[in-house]
Amino acid sequence: MWPVALLAMAIWRHATVAIAAHGTDIAYHRRGGLKGRAYGVYLALGARLCRRCILIANSRATASVVADAGWTRSEVLLLGTDLHAASIERRHNGKLLFAGRLIPRKGCGWFTREVLPKLPGSISLQVAGTDWGGELSRLPEPDRVEFLGNLSPQDLAKAYSRALAVIVPNLDDVNGEYEGFGLVAAEAAACGAVVLASDHGGLRDAVLDGVTGQLLPPGDADAWVNAIEKVMSLTASEREERQERARQAAIRRFSWDAYALAVSDLLTNTR
Repeated sequence: MWPVALLAMAIWRHATVAIAAHGTDIAYHRRGGLKGRAYGVYLALGARLCRRCILIANSRATASVVADAGWTRSEVLLLGTDLHAASIERRHNGKLLFAGRLIPRKGCGWFTREVLPKLPGSISLQVAGTDWGGELSRLPEPDRVEFLGNLSPQDLAKAYSRALAVIVPNLDDVNGEYEGFGLVAAEAAACGAVVLASDHGGLRDAVLDGVTGQLLPPGDADAWVNAIEKVMSLTASEREERQERARQAAIRRFSWDAYALAVSDLLTNTR
């Protein structure tokens, strides 16, 4: 979007102009190849021409990538979510839930290969989202995986709250791709879910570790098995306490009202 920002700065010379950065839009050049190199040149040119422009990064991870791309002025403002529950579900369905795009770096394939087989046979995995590039057909343990497809916001909120745990098992990507924020983790917590997520990229901001969820080492199957087993062993009262604490904290932390006020303050007070 920087050409639009450049035009805005030319028309309104004394205005504060900001661009929101989310993830792939600022990290695409890390993929390499002709397209990646061309996009890197595009980003570098924008950084030189738009020095007065502020980038609003959705996480500390994105702010770091923004700086690597040459953009020196950035502010971290965490995203909000309208998806939340008024109360928690007191009974879970005994199933794990993955929500999001089925691409390798999101970790669903890894989870079904390395973690699911080590869990009791009674535990299955529900998958909600979009199958990119036929990833679904390559998932192992087909008898223990249920594909829900794209869910409406209302149905997704119900799926979050009814799951034994919502997993966000992102992996470190060899080509430099990363999770810009990890909205699933914030949404699920605000719906009263028990959230288990990788200690990776923007998930470190989308999860308040020990409050709205638990951060786990990416790619460490034993750590994930251990965490899920601990969730399974929670008493009803322990689970309810954990869910309610997560729900309330997530609704406060990931508020669009708070985000709007922060953006307003940034644009008003920055010169």
